[in-house]
Amino acid sequence: MPSASDREEQAIHARSVSCLEAMNCGDIDAVIEHYTQDAVLIFHGEPIIQGRANIRSYWESVSSADRAAQLQTLLITCVGDLACEVGQYEVTTSGEQSVVNRLNGKNVVVWRKQEDGTWRLAVDVCVTDPD
Repeated sequence: MPSASDREEQAIHARSVSCLEAMNCGDIDAVIEHYTQDAVLIFHGEPIIQGRANIRSYWESVSSADRAAQLQTLLITCVGDLACEVGQYEVTTSGEQSVVNRLNGKNVVVWRKQEDGTWRLAVDVCVTDPD
């Protein structure tokens, strides 16, 4: 039988997959639902973005039908109502004349468990690999 920690890690992984699927489908409402009200995005080359409204604006600005992301979770560690997820990502975009652009990097996410038991993104950090 899985331990309580294993169940929490599985729940976080499922939320991470759900958020990625929403991003890849362009469902910004579903993406935003994964964030806390006071969430913070810290992305390579971007100013710090704080709060759901600003995070929505960011995702709307980068969302497109020719953009797809993949995430490989390497580690999830839970401590109380906080958890840290470490992974790597790849974002591909199809450009003109079928040129495919790839962007690779690493990410660290801090999840916060809400009063209703749902895990939400509190801090989302992505760093792009050098070319």
